[in-house]
Amino acid sequence: MTELVVLWVLCILLGLGSWGAALWLAVTGQMLTMDGLALALIAFTVGTFLLFNVGWALHKGEIQEVWSAFRGQSTSLKQPVARLAQHPSPVMAEAKASRSPTTSSPTARGRSTHAVL
Repeated sequence: MTELVVLWVLCILLGLGSWGAALWLAVTGQMLTMDGLALALIAFTVGTFLLFNVGWALHKGEIQEVWSAFRGQSTSLKQPVARLAQHPSPVMAEAKASRSPTTSSPTARGRSTHAVL
C-alpha cells in the first residue's frame, strides 16, 4: 500500500513538474526554437503520461480503496484477489473441462512431439 502512495505522489510531482517546464519554455519564448519545441513536446508528453497514471487510479477507484484501508474503514484491497480465486475465468474453466487424463495423445503420455535437432 505504501508503494502505491509513493508511486502516485511521485507521478503527481514529476507530471506537474514536466508540465511546468513545458509552460516555462512557452512563457520565456524558448519554445520558438527547434530545441525548445522538442524539449517542450517531450516534457509535455512525459507529464501527461505520468498524470494519466494517477487519473486512471482515480477512475478505477484504487486511490479511494487505499485511502479507506489507510483510515481503517475497510480491507477492500484483499477482496479482488479473493474474488478472483473464487470465480476463475470462463476460459480457464473451459480449458480444464476439455482436458481429460485418458487422452491418448503423445503429450498426454509424457512424450514430447518436438523434433530433436
